[in-house]
Amino acid sequence: MKYTCFVISPIGEEGSDIRQHADDLFEMVIGTALQKYDLDIIRADRLSTIASITSEIIKLIQEADLCIVDITGQNANVMYECGRRHETGKPTILMAKNGEKLPFDINIMRTIFFELDTPRNVHKAMSTLQEFVDRIYKEGFSSNASGESLSTVIEVLNRIERKVNLITSKSSEVTLDTLRENDFGELDPREVLVIALKQRNLPLAESLMSKLEVMMDLDIYYKTVLPSIAALGSIKAVEILEKNIIPVVSTYAEEEQEKIIGSVITAYIKHDLESKGLEVLNDYFENMLNNRSVLGEFRAFLLNQKQRLLFGLGEEKYSEIMEILDEVTKISSNPSYFYNYALVAFDMKKYDLAEQNIVACLRLYQNEQYDDDHVQLALRIFKQNGRESEYNKWREWLKTNAPLKLQLFDLME
Repeated sequence: MKYTCFVISPIGEEGSDIRQHADDLFEMVIGTALQKYDLDIIRADRLSTIASITSEIIKLIQEADLCIVDITGQNANVMYECGRRHETGKPTILMAKNGEKLPFDINIMRTIFFELDTPRNVHKAMSTLQEFVDRIYKEGFSSNASGESLSTVIEVLNRIERKVNLITSKSSEVTLDTLRENDFGELDPREVLVIALKQRNLPLAESLMSKLEVMMDLDIYYKTVLPSIAALGSIKAVEILEKNIIPVVSTYAEEEQEKIIGSVITAYIKHDLESKGLEVLNDYFENMLNNRSVLGEFRAFLLNQKQRLLFGLGEEKYSEIMEILDEVTKISSNPSYFYNYALVAFDMKKYDLAEQNIVACLRLYQNEQYDDDHVQLALRIFKQNGRESEYNKWREWLKTNAPLKLQLFDLME
């Protein structure tokens, strides 16, 4: 099924800075990032039937499966359309240039802050947008995909707004980021946590932890709530898990271990704490990986998590990472593991080994649904190795399926 994505943004006059910003975001980030999905991407100034453009816009705001809203500059029309979209309860992703201060009534929505000044920052914005869209595909495009009715969500948001307005009116120093669990009064913290996690609002999620610990079953709190907050990058949640869960995590079901360990490692990496992560998890990795009953995909997962931490320590760990990935790729047929192997081998100038693994990575995809990052690495490797026919083949694929990604590749090469 093909879905519709409507992009709401300030357009500006032809040749203006506003138009240049809108075009850059649309073409360099949104268009490229969404190439991998079955989406029709539409922006108002590119509608074909100009005569009915107003009615078309309203219809798209209300009926599009996904809306991406660039609120940079807080243009009045954009904010109005954003509000109309929010009434539908359908998936909406906000984007804003770094430094944009969001008004309260939208600052709990999922928002991607971006810069377009370097290829690295463009790539970061694309990757983050893909993470958000992947989550929407997983949860579903319906207005109640989260299990909450639209009226319930609106009521929760209204109660939060009333409460925060009351609190902030008493002190100019109080902001959403400084609110804690006791500030929410009659609000159900579990409802607010759902919103905080969906909008990746770490300060809000952390402010709920104390009350959730008291009101929830501790098993659910430790195994579900804390890992979810840790995955946002919460060291506060990680420290609790280190003390209470990590020492016994090996006794949990494999699925539970994957959620907890993956979330904790994500937080370590976000804060450049890979060394601490290896220290804290050393006994866990040693016990699990020396256990002959730990086999298959779960073993591959554990090995890959360890190499994620090692990778953050730099080139001095590459040899150890190579040994790990050699085992991982013998166990699992996950394309990402072969991509990781090819990436490390390429950085180590082991170009034949890099080619061997990127070829294996691409062969594992079904129905030619390739990851464009994987194809981009393939181009680098084939170019380095002088594989002209392979280079041209995959360059053509990138040109057809992710043309802006190819432009970025050419800029970086």
